[in-house]
Amino acid sequence: YVEKTEEGRFRLTFRVLELGMRKLEGFEIRHIAHPHMQKLAFAFGETVNLGHWDGNAIVHLDKANSAEILRLDVGMGAVAPAYCTGLGKAILAHLPEAELDAYLQSVELRPLSSKTITTPERLRADIEKIRQRGYSIDNEELSLGLRCVGAPVFDYTGRPTYALSVSGPAQRMTEKKLKAITTELLPLCHRISSQIGAPK
Repeated sequence: YVEKTEEGRFRLTFRVLELGMRKLEGFEIRHIAHPHMQKLAFAFGETVNLGHWDGNAIVHLDKANSAEILRLDVGMGAVAPAYCTGLGKAILAHLPEAELDAYLQSVELRPLSSKTITTPERLRADIEKIRQRGYSIDNEELSLGLRCVGAPVFDYTGRPTYALSVSGPAQRMTEKKLKAITTELLPLCHRISSQIGAPK
């Protein structure tokens, strides 16, 4: 798993990558969600992401790429903050209140762009809007020029363990397009939740 270079330094080998891929393969939801994600990516011409809540941040499990040259390209296994991503905020909005409180008390709301929400009060207000409408929006909060809409996927215990998002350049992700995406995204997340055994 580790090898020594000629300079006497140590580096990880491809065995570590193999372990990571085995871990990803263990997530059954990838096999269930991927065909739906491909259809969504084709329908709207944007990248569709599947994220997993690890208790502190979002781990990217899968994606269906946009055919456009200008697109978001996050690698599988990449970790992203929850407070400024469509995937993360969709999950935060549906966590039990005590768990959300614990997260907000422990996380440092660092500004990753000039539009990042950096106070717990503003983030709570945004989370309340997400609860009411059923979907989240990352309005260039992770990165300027990138806009994203997300919704939660619930596991067999009813927890928002996963989320799907559709992301793309802000100039393509207009208000009209975001609304059109949500009409497909919300029922899709509900369908996937049912397929993995979420309570009705």
